[in-house]
Amino acid sequence: MKNTPNNYHIQYYNIEKISYINMNNYKTIKFSKSSFIYEEGNFPKDSFYIITKGKAESYAINSNNYNKEYNIGHIIGLVNLAAGEPYQVSMKAIEDVEVLELSLSDINNITNNDLIKIIYNYFNTTLETWLSRYYINLVKNKVDLYYKENIFTMAEIYLKNEFPDAAYKLYENYIDTLEDKSDIEYAKKELLKLPPPNNPSMFTSNIFLYKKGSCLYTEFKASNYLYIILSGRIGIYNIIDGKLLLKDIYKKTIFLTDMNPN
Repeated sequence: MKNTPNNYHIQYYNIEKISYINMNNYKTIKFSKSSFIYEEGNFPKDSFYIITKGKAESYAINSNNYNKEYNIGHIIGLVNLAAGEPYQVSMKAIEDVEVLELSLSDINNITNNDLIKIIYNYFNTTLETWLSRYYINLVKNKVDLYYKENIFTMAEIYLKNEFPDAAYKLYENYIDTLEDKSDIEYAKKELLKLPPPNNPSMFTSNIFLYKKGSCLYTEFKASNYLYIILSGRIGIYNIIDGKLLLKDIYKKTIFLTDMNPN
């Protein structure tokens, strides 16, 4: 049984939204049933597509993980084009398919709000999943993603921004993960300077209360849990170029996960 596109976090718009776009402003291409839109291993030429009619399916030669169905509103091939990478899957029309053909330069000139939203939501829901492929490759090749100085610097930045619990967990992560004895001793000494960790209190077997300022997990070590926010707000932070940035604020009913790549 095929997985639906939503299971893969692929953003799409329904036919009503797509019908509002003036097709005359963009080039359209038709693919007959059973023909290939593009094939695995080939590099994108100069364009990506948005499906406006029909359905297509993707598959990879050596994996069933990429068997997905794409329909009206789905964007295909954009990240490959932007990254200059070959297609990881083959895309085949399972019905007669019509697509909008756009180039990267076209994105800068788009004025149609619905089309802008389609592309924005595509990037918003796709890039983190795409980037995780690189993370997995780095891990498989045993590339050290973080140096000890970076972890300690991150902890200092969180502490300066009045997030001692995040700093505490970073030092704990360092002690649990790395093996340099001298640096572990340094991390232990820094922990002694900080207030005790703000551990959650348990209501039932799977409902926990995290007090304001508590850190659920850090950038250095992902969580193995899926969280559903029942009340309150959770800030999503990253440290970039030595600065603490608020990436997003998650509210009630939002699913929160940063599970390990495997």
